[in-house]
Amino acid sequence: LLLDPEPSVQQAAVAAAERRPTDQAIPLLLAAIEGGSYGTRKLAQLGLTRHHPAAPILPLDGTDAARRDAVRTWATSQGYSLVTLPTTLTPATEDA
Repeated sequence: LLLDPEPSVQQAAVAAAERRPTDQAIPLLLAAIEGGSYGTRKLAQLGLTRHHPAAPILPLDGTDAARRDAVRTWATSQGYSLVTLPTTLTPATEDA
């Protein structure tokens, strides 16, 4: 569902991911930060902070490459493996 082009579906997937145990939730939340719509990225960042209070505020704006690099660098440093998704998610219309 994180791949759905509709932001509301992506956000529902983030909400479902937040209810998972931390070891399952964090890779999904990171994938949403990496490639979801802006609103999805914001929700995923909040969820990440709830699951891992020491998590950094990852870039929600900027280029896809910079966001991807920041997410993957932090994930690797913490021992998390990202869920296997295509290298980019389907672009969604940006929502506020």
